[in-house]
Amino acid sequence: MNVSKLNLEEDKPYIVHQILAYGTLDEIKWLMKTYGKDVVKKVFLNQPIKVYTPPALKFSQLLLDIPAVRADRYDQTLPRNIG
Repeated sequence: MNVSKLNLEEDKPYIVHQILAYGTLDEIKWLMKTYGKDVVKKVFLNQPIKVYTPPALKFSQLLLDIPAVRADRYDQTLPRNIG
């Protein structure tokens, strides 16, 4: 994806999850400054995407003060739970 064509509002879920899952500390700082922790947390919880490795998911939960999530909605190594 060409990042120069991303829209900060329309592509917010994609941006949030890509940076949380793969971003550097500087990119995570930018994310928090741009959207704020409450918005990032809301996107993370309400629009899950299966792009996280187990360590990245745990780090994101710690960063956002989220004690538990359904890992099958985030962890790319787990099969989808359709039910």
